Amino acid sequence: MAARFLLWCGISVRLCAAAAGDLAYVRCGSTAGDFAVEVHPEWSPLGAERYLRLVDDGFFDGSGLFRVVKGFLAQFGLPAAPGPKWAKYPRITDDPKPGISFRRGMVSFAGSGKDSRTTQVFISYKNSRSLGNSPWETPVGLVVQGMGNVDRWYSGYGDLKSLQRAKGKDAGVDPGEVKKRGNAYLEESFPLLSFLGNCSRVPRDTVVFDAVALVADGALLQHSRRADEDVGVHPKSNSTLYSPYIMLCTVVVSLWVLVKNRGKSRKVF
Repeated sequence: MAARFLLWCGISVRLCAAAAGDLAYVRCGSTAGDFAVEVHPEWSPLGAERYLRLVDDGFFDGSGLFRVVKGFLAQFGLPAAPGPKWAKYPRITDDPKPGISFRRGMVSFAGSGKDSRTTQVFISYKNSRSLGNSPWETPVGLVVQGMGNVDRWYSGYGDLKSLQRAKGKDAGVDPGEVKKRGNAYLEESFPLLSFLGNCSRVPRDTVVFDAVALVADGALLQHSRRADEDVGVHPKSNSTLYSPYIMLCTVVVSLWVLVKNRGKSRKVF
């Protein structure tokens, strides 16, 4: 019963957010199957804008999932073919923190220091307290469909070469070589690696939401709204609409549960 209650609240929040017009949806193919991302500009305005630009430009299409660490994250965003694409995407300023913790399926830019976000993106494999502490780690969205396919990306090559070398291992992808040679390097040296297909924006009604994502996203939207009020981040966000909608949902569903339980009690006696 509790799970059904949370699911209905998640659906209600999703309908409200869609009506507010804040959200965008991106579907990507991959060698393990499709997945869809719900993009939240209110969490990370500059990051969301850059992510959607990369999608619209076809930057991610065919690129390798060059860093897949089981139980941690999957990273992509180096072009399939090296070339002048890089010059179009200078570093962007870090966004203010939205006050939400990293959950399974969250999408964020990777970085290497203050204001260092460019094109590399990662997806979190689990709820994490270690992610989100760096200034560039601000979520831009959440995988709401096909997270099971993301789980199936090949992780046998482990972390990046530089990080494994620090542990005395000679393994892993070298991002520098990917920048120089693109997929030719990956296909030659890492034949089991997973790859993205094409990524594009899609209408909301083409996305079949995972139930877990609906519940998690509803909670995140509420948490984000409260954080905005506390720290003054994105004060004009339409997320202010979510609170009364959730309250209404809670009242309606609670009454429904009460009526259902009373009906069952009468049958027992």
